Amino acid sequence: MLSAAGDFFEMDRGNQFNGVDAVCFARREALDLGDKGDWHMLLTVYPLAEGGPFDIRIGSLDIASGSTVWSDYQTFTPGTDYKLNFRVTGRMHSYEIYSNADVSWNLHSIEFD
Repeated sequence: MLSAAGDFFEMDRGNQFNGVDAVCFARREALDLGDKGDWHMLLTVYPLAEGGPFDIRIGSLDIASGSTVWSDYQTFTPGTDYKLNFRVTGRMHSYEIYSNADVSWNLHSIEFD
């Protein structure tokens, strides 16, 4: 992986570029949780993860080609937390897992209620 400055970043060897914490994220958008014509309320997120703490936010879309409206981030600490509570309504949903600290985390799966 290359940094914006063109430096190489060796995976699984820390989360820094030249001593500066890297921004790491994984995002999935426009998830259909049922019929696209129906509205769905997403209330709870159950991440199965390990490692250090990271932030999660949930988004919603009215149509697949529309813009995602994001919730605020909430911090999830693997080994301590088992769920996060949200209240997001839309036809389709998105999620983002984010960290900007020198921590490692691994998301195995994520479930929604």
